[in-house]
Amino acid sequence: MLVSVIIPNYNYAQYLKQRIESVLNQTYPHFEVIILDDCSNDNSMDIINEYKDDKHISKIVVNERNSGNTFVQWQKGISLANGDLIWIAESDDYANKNFLEKIVEVFQHNSGIVLCQVGATMIDENNKPIARHYDRWQKETSHPLIFESKTYINKYLKWNNNLYNASGIVFRKQAATPDILNEITQFKVCGDWKFWLQIVDSNKNIAILKQKLNFFRKHAKSMSSHVPFMEEMNIFQYLIQQGYFKKNTIVFWLMTGIYQRTIKHIADTNEKKKCNDYLIQTTGIRSNLPYLFSQFCKFLNRILPFC
Repeated sequence: MLVSVIIPNYNYAQYLKQRIESVLNQTYPHFEVIILDDCSNDNSMDIINEYKDDKHISKIVVNERNSGNTFVQWQKGISLANGDLIWIAESDDYANKNFLEKIVEVFQHNSGIVLCQVGATMIDENNKPIARHYDRWQKETSHPLIFESKTYINKYLKWNNNLYNASGIVFRKQAATPDILNEITQFKVCGDWKFWLQIVDSNKNIAILKQKLNFFRKHAKSMSSHVPFMEEMNIFQYLIQQGYFKKNTIVFWLMTGIYQRTIKHIADTNEKKKCNDYLIQTTGIRSNLPYLFSQFCKFLNRILPFC
């Protein structure tokens, strides 16, 4: 199986050499590398050009102007890929040398899966591990856990972006349809969440390999984890349309109430109206009752934190 490794970069020269070498030194031999530079103004291109003659480097594409959107780079890289599998290797992260070998083995033994995620060690600017991590695994496992896609969305992915780092995920190229790729370019922050939701939702199974084979870097220039309200509402709308949040249920009312609370804290009057109109369109609820219900639940949680 050929893996297309896409390395999108913008001004990450300080991490770029480590990232590229961690890809080129993979023990799995069947891969191509596509490097995309979004018009960096540091010395990224000097580093990239050091590797231009490597046999694995299939394409180096440099934008004439900055796109300002990482998901535009995702779309471009996937459209250029020749592989059966795609690995978006973010330029500020890096991986163990057996990352691809372990993941490709999962795909080879599980033909029905659309993606495989591995665990990550979170690191700082100097490659030092950070105590906080996202996986919360009690122990690693030698075999992957296989989840039916809709079960995984209901249990995990509808609540937050549990597939939190693209560098730790490999997926099938055929799942990334042009419609999905076009849509995520409209997002600035949570395009990855919408992307994972759609490709998981339209396929059979996913795999989680509980082994920390990826190094996920947190640093001053990391993308903000704050999700713009309209993007979050787009996700909520999709989940309602697909039946993951059933209307007129307690959970639906609670989620609507939480969004109503969020809108109340928006300072700009025009933006507040725009967001409120979108919420009404999404939920069909004009009443303030969900807000009061969520406030009641919040109060209960304060006096009975185990609820």
